[in-house]
Amino acid sequence: GQGSHTVVVTDTDAAGNTANASITFNLDTVIATPTVALTNDSGSSGSDLLTNDAALTVSAAAPDVTRSYSVDGGLGSATYTAPTGQGSHTVVVTDTDAAGNTANASITFNLDTVIATPVITGFTSDSGTVGDHITNDTSLMINGTAEANSTVTVFQNGVSIGTALADGSG
Repeated sequence: GQGSHTVVVTDTDAAGNTANASITFNLDTVIATPTVALTNDSGSSGSDLLTNDAALTVSAAAPDVTRSYSVDGGLGSATYTAPTGQGSHTVVVTDTDAAGNTANASITFNLDTVIATPVITGFTSDSGTVGDHITNDTSLMINGTAEANSTVTVFQNGVSIGTALADGSG
């Protein structure tokens, strides 16, 4: 079992003389598993693991634990260097205690730090010559494309006048 143990060895010779030796040791076969989470899950918090910030929150390690971080299958290092490339990333946190016990935790998340520039393709109704951007219609509909599933906000003279959700194709 876990904890301190003492073993005593007794040696007795043919004449009945005895000698003792003992050793006390600590049996350590258990290590706590670290916990790891996104510090700022900027997507749907806690559920989609979509973020624009690859910072992690990792549980504190015990004093005798050495921690290493492996990003996308790379070699472990003592400090976490956040990935910067777009897309899916996996970080494995490995704790090793003084007895050599190891425990791992991992997180896979999608890093999205870039957004496509929206494109205005026109408006309706363009009551003058089509394409001259002159109209007498006060209830315009702006047409265009944006990043798929993004929220589009329309501003007129610096004031928000409406929002829409781009569909899956933008």
